[in-house]
Amino acid sequence: MGEESKGRMQMILERIPTTGGYITSAEIARQLGLSEKTVRTTIKELNGMLHGAGALICPKTRAGYTLKVQDTGRFQAFLGALAKEEEGKLPDTAEERMQYLLWLLLNRTEYIKMDELCDFLYVTRPTLSNDLYKVEQILHSYNISVVRRPNYGIMVQGKEFDVRNCMIHRTICDLEKGKPKYIGRYQEDFEKINEILQEKIQKYGLRLSQMVFQDLTVSIFITLRRMKRARFVPLTREEILQDISEETLEAAGSIMGAVGDIFQVDVPESEVNYIAVNLAGKCNYDTFAGECCQMIPAFVEKLAEQMLETVYETFRLDVRRHLTLLMFLVQHLFPVTIRLKYHITVKNDFIEEVKQKYAFAYAVASQAVIPLKLKYNEEISEDEIAYFAVLFALALEQEKEKTKKQNILIICAAGMSSARLLAYQYKQEFKNYVDEVYCCDIYNIDQMDFAKIDYIFSTVPLKKRLPKPVMEVKFFLNQEEIANVKNVLRFGMPDILTEYYSEDMFFAGIKGETKEEVIRELCRFAGKKYALPEGFYQAVIKREELAATDFGNRVALPHPYKAIAEDTFVCVGILEHPITWVKNEVQVVFLVSIAPTEERDLQTFYQMTASLMQDAEAIDELIEKQDFFTLLKLLCKKRD
Repeated sequence: MGEESKGRMQMILERIPTTGGYITSAEIARQLGLSEKTVRTTIKELNGMLHGAGALICPKTRAGYTLKVQDTGRFQAFLGALAKEEEGKLPDTAEERMQYLLWLLLNRTEYIKMDELCDFLYVTRPTLSNDLYKVEQILHSYNISVVRRPNYGIMVQGKEFDVRNCMIHRTICDLEKGKPKYIGRYQEDFEKINEILQEKIQKYGLRLSQMVFQDLTVSIFITLRRMKRARFVPLTREEILQDISEETLEAAGSIMGAVGDIFQVDVPESEVNYIAVNLAGKCNYDTFAGECCQMIPAFVEKLAEQMLETVYETFRLDVRRHLTLLMFLVQHLFPVTIRLKYHITVKNDFIEEVKQKYAFAYAVASQAVIPLKLKYNEEISEDEIAYFAVLFALALEQEKEKTKKQNILIICAAGMSSARLLAYQYKQEFKNYVDEVYCCDIYNIDQMDFAKIDYIFSTVPLKKRLPKPVMEVKFFLNQEEIANVKNVLRFGMPDILTEYYSEDMFFAGIKGETKEEVIRELCRFAGKKYALPEGFYQAVIKREELAATDFGNRVALPHPYKAIAEDTFVCVGILEHPITWVKNEVQVVFLVSIAPTEERDLQTFYQMTASLMQDAEAIDELIEKQDFFTLLKLLCKKRD
């Protein structure tokens, strides 16, 4: 059993030595973050319970306490019973206290004094203050504040919609484990709500994921508790009809009508509207099949187009005519716009997996959501960005499959017969990447028309310089050779990296305490080599204001909010020490500028760069060695 799941009595008992040693109440209090008074009172209670359980806690003046066990079997049985009895009691760990404080404060309608909370939780005031600081940070992320009033205490203040969002995701629903907390205490209520939802899902053809089903179950449970406390969401039918279809309202009314009957409560129209908004914001856009499917508003399609335009302006990646991506974006945006308008929070259990597997797609999605932020004046959460990233990952993979096939020339020293055999092997092995395969011997190179050739593969070193990239290969293809040739056909010759990265744009020991100072310094270095337009620095800062560019692993990827410089470059800076960028610590910075006229294979460049940024061990090595050629080596490893 982990520390977080143990009760106070059990944790205190485990800290009292049984081998003749002693421990003071002060030391136990220090280890558990409790007051000495709480420890002494709990030990007194424990001794009363230990009567007949084969053990006794013995105090000794100035030494503390020791535990004497007379009957091991009876004592172990007591410990098992104690563990079961302590389930559901007051919290003991900092995490449990935070959860408890959230639940307590969100459910109270009057002030409560700090001393009352200390006595109630058996903690010192410094311990409580530390817990409350973390609680306030959580509440602030839901637009809820903690109000302090002298001689009265504290209470929370916020809109009912926001309070419920916080309660759903931070007090009842444990999203990491995918199930409600305190389920044992409210098992029967949850089972009743589940039965109602399952019936209505079938009746109305609702299309819900398991995560959404769980979320709606908790939303209805919270709604019931808030109604019993006369706390209602002020939503009128007229307010929501511009966003919610009649079919959605009908389904919500049927669900809440059944809930009212089972739990014997009157459900006002405003609460039906609340559940309708949650349905519309969390179900698939086409959750109502057939002719009842709600038409997607024109502004949603426009938002999708603006997102793709934003990606093009920043990354020069043109997926604006990718019809499948546009369709998926429009479908996904329909519930997203409702969530943003009504401040509905969703959670994504796969954020870290998406960042790791689809690093570049996540970076693209982070940029793409800027039009949403501007329209709704809302920060777009990482949960939402990760959902968009999956859509972009699919589109980018499809674009990769459309890569132009290459025309290659095979040069063989053993004569034309051998060259033709090798050409046949290449045609078979690399048919997905090769269009035409030409061949010649070393004596007829001058007769070749290189205008139609993309790459040259030669089994012999060539003394003369040819107008197309040359790769020396073996006559017989082995697995290593196949992998190398395939990389060239997919990504180009290894010098593709040096087209973007150069040693004179790599800087170690960058000074700066803020992101603004670091960006200004890198812009100054870049300005020595490239003619940066006026306002380049301001364009980078504007992008930072729109959305954060620190993606974890101590790396940031700042860039102008749109392509404005005449040259494409990457300025890499390694800071003297980590600084707080926006949300994360950063020590490696990739300042990227893409020219408006750039036509090279940017997806390959971004894919390798983003993949490196998500590799914590690689970033550790780069920070340790602070060397340009280490950077190139690490980037080369990111080739597929």
